[in-house]
Amino acid sequence: MNRIASATLVIAIAAGLTTADSVAADSAPAPAQAPSKLGYYNTPQPIILKVADLSSVAKARFFVSPDAGKTWKLEREIIVAPTARDAPRMEFRPQTDGIYTIVTCAVWRKGGAEADPQPGSVPANARTIVIDTIKPTIASASAKLEKANPDSAIVAVQWSASDANFAAEPITVEASTDGGKTFPLSFPAAAQGAMKITVPTPKGTSAVDVRITAKDLAGNSAQNPQSVALPPPPDPAVELKKAVSSLPALAEMEPSTLPPTKNSSDASAATPTATGSPAHPATIAPATASADPSKPDIIAPLGLGDTSKTDPVDGGFVTGTNVEAEFHHRVSDHKGASPESFKPQHRTRSSDDSDGDDADRPADVAKDLTEAETSFLPNPGAEVVLEQARQKAKAGDRAGALAIYRRLHNSGAAKSAINEELDLLRAMGDQKRIVAVVDELPPENITDAARLHQARALIALGDQAGALDALSHVRAGAPEAREAMFLIAKCFKAQGKTAQAKKVFSQLAGGTDEIATAAKGEL
Repeated sequence: MNRIASATLVIAIAAGLTTADSVAADSAPAPAQAPSKLGYYNTPQPIILKVADLSSVAKARFFVSPDAGKTWKLEREIIVAPTARDAPRMEFRPQTDGIYTIVTCAVWRKGGAEADPQPGSVPANARTIVIDTIKPTIASASAKLEKANPDSAIVAVQWSASDANFAAEPITVEASTDGGKTFPLSFPAAAQGAMKITVPTPKGTSAVDVRITAKDLAGNSAQNPQSVALPPPPDPAVELKKAVSSLPALAEMEPSTLPPTKNSSDASAATPTATGSPAHPATIAPATASADPSKPDIIAPLGLGDTSKTDPVDGGFVTGTNVEAEFHHRVSDHKGASPESFKPQHRTRSSDDSDGDDADRPADVAKDLTEAETSFLPNPGAEVVLEQARQKAKAGDRAGALAIYRRLHNSGAAKSAINEELDLLRAMGDQKRIVAVVDELPPENITDAARLHQARALIALGDQAGALDALSHVRAGAPEAREAMFLIAKCFKAQGKTAQAKKVFSQLAGGTDEIATAAKGEL
């Protein structure tokens, strides 16, 4: 009785044990079968015999088939000393590339041996490797400028490559704007194809370098570099001269297009003439109620919002108010009694959540802070950079994503970037940084979603008063209003104002959304 080969190629049998199966020495060979591909290599590979008890092995025999088991050749036989500690191995160095099936067999010191592979058969423990030392071929490649924007360039790229051992996406298209020192943009692609890539072009960029790389499964690679020249930036002096030359002369201007003089304060100056044309047409629309300086559109600070009652709108919220006024409206007894104001102490930012605490912030964020505050990044370049942040976040590079989001605070995509930054920080559980990010935002970038993020973080940090301060500014008609009302009620409940909190929970529980479900859980 001869046991089936127990040694393996590269991957050892679990625990190093020989197989328990056995076959008769004179049994018929198994039919030939397609070998399974184990791996692709472009360098010599070590073939190792592994057994549980090396002292029981007298010889290690290495058989190789270049034709999937049709023929077998004893490639090498190694004598194993009784005191040997290292398993015998063979450096497999074929003279030609190809697919090779390999079997290792042990000859036992006490007699007997594992069966040699037979022509026309492939033993169950056989493994296959692919030796490939040939680089891929890039038959054609090109990169052309399709459009040059003030802060970006659209480049059209096409390529065609081939290799015997390509994966599904063996091509990498990369772009650089620093002369090829770095390639921050990278896109995987199929062996043949075309794409248009938008490359941010910092001031002073004269060319976009595109690198097309083809890489096979064995690690062989080939590259085709392309350089796309960018048009020089417009000369400000020349552009100004063009703009001035295109303006009509003063004598050519129609009377109705002439600007009013500074001394046109006479009330009759803005009234129509006998022909019906005003001497100086009004350029400012009449003031409306919403433009009344005494009633600005910006939500007033907590406790100072307009709490007047108006007709309910969809969702049961009151128009023209913030969430604080809506909360008071809901808990009011409607008998003239004024509900208790939130009256929180406006939160004072501590050193724990100040934006100067760079220890809790990735180095890239602190590094980009000055640039973000001094350099505005307009669209469409900002959208391209925002997509880079999303890709870094998706790849798990949170520090890199946060650094880019920080840079976009001063850009045409600021609100989207800030919202995604806060979402990422929330997923990370970094409550202090959420508070700090919203604290340092300019008023025009503080959205209701940002206020809600900050309120959640402050509640998690135990600062109920600070959370109420943030929540009171959420607009009553905003999509975030229901959750803001829910969080206000939770703050009131935590402060012992259970009656007011319960009343709002009861009203919110009447819906069918997640807020309604959460409100029911609070009752």
